[in-house]
Amino acid sequence: MTSMMAMGEPRLNWDVSSKNGLKTFFSRENYKDHSMAPSLKELCVLSNRRIGENLNASASSVENEPAVSSATQAKEKVKTTVGMVLLPKPRVPYPRFSRFSQREQRSYVDLLVKYAKIPANSKAVGINKNDYLQYLDMKKHVNEEVTEFLKFLQNSAKKCAQDYNMLSDDARLFTENHQRANKIVRNYRAEILEKTRIQRAFKEVKAMLENFNEELETLKEIVDLKKN
Repeated sequence: MTSMMAMGEPRLNWDVSSKNGLKTFFSRENYKDHSMAPSLKELCVLSNRRIGENLNASASSVENEPAVSSATQAKEKVKTTVGMVLLPKPRVPYPRFSRFSQREQRSYVDLLVKYAKIPANSKAVGINKNDYLQYLDMKKHVNEEVTEFLKFLQNSAKKCAQDYNMLSDDARLFTENHQRANKIVRNYRAEILEKTRIQRAFKEVKAMLENFNEELETLKEIVDLKKN
């Protein structure tokens, strides 16, 4: 069945150029546009519905779910969803939105391209001091947000570890190729280190032989002087 699906569906293309951070920057507005949460208009429509309709819709949705919760939990779930749409709660809540707006994100990218290669506390000639200080300040906050987001990803991976038990054929192939490439790189590095050790040992032996030859020549000269 998996092979039939693989033949019928197009393979995933992993070489996709990124859009976010180039011309499009993530913001709260973009999140709302692509979010599954209901909009304000949809919430107004739902709030005008009769409570009985919402209860029936909520109860039917609960009945269609797998029987993993008790009847009491189902009733509580129905009560909390009156006038609302049943949406799955995130297992690991998203920490927060970035403090930077779209305009600030674009400004930071421009400053990053301009000053990323300049070392800290540099006195390079021709740089705009105000822009450079702004870049350093924004970089500090960006690093804090990156650290916070990586921690969120780590917690998500730990709490949702069972999600990794099932992989699509393309994802499994990508993972295997990635691991194989890492193994090749590690073996190559080990070979380079081994060759470096051999070359270093060869140079040391060569230097010892040269010193030995010099000492031997010195001894020959001493012997010749004593004979004379």
